[in-house]
Amino acid sequence: SGVDPRLLTAYLLTENRGLDIYAVRPAVRGRDHGLFQVNSHYQRHRTHLVNAHHPYYGALIAAQLLEENLKAHGWSWKAFAAYWSPGQATRGTSAAQRYYSRFKRHYEEVDGHFARIRSRFLAAMSAKTGQTASQAPKE
Repeated sequence: SGVDPRLLTAYLLTENRGLDIYAVRPAVRGRDHGLFQVNSHYQRHRTHLVNAHHPYYGALIAAQLLEENLKAHGWSWKAFAAYWSPGQATRGTSAAQRYYSRFKRHYEEVDGHFARIRSRFLAAMSAKTGQTASQAPKE
């Protein structure tokens, strides 16, 4: 999947701050499973749903869901809130907006971490090769 890992990491933090791969929580419909809290009712058509507790398959399902939501809603807050509740996101409820706010805060936190890591990596590489950061390969 071509989903930005920062987005998936933000979902991970929004859905399962304790990082419990075995988390199973009741939901309005079905149950939410694993790190990404994949819903057993809304995602029952997914091939790997039985393995949603496994980090790889949970991330795969989360990435597929995000791609679908982005196609349906465009690059909007509703696409990101639809991960939590497609119906509430479509209706634009205040609960969906609060979910998006939490997700966005986590995304900004993760993006900052990724930027610091990239900066440190580029500095280490330039020290090793003698290149300046501006000469380093771009993403």
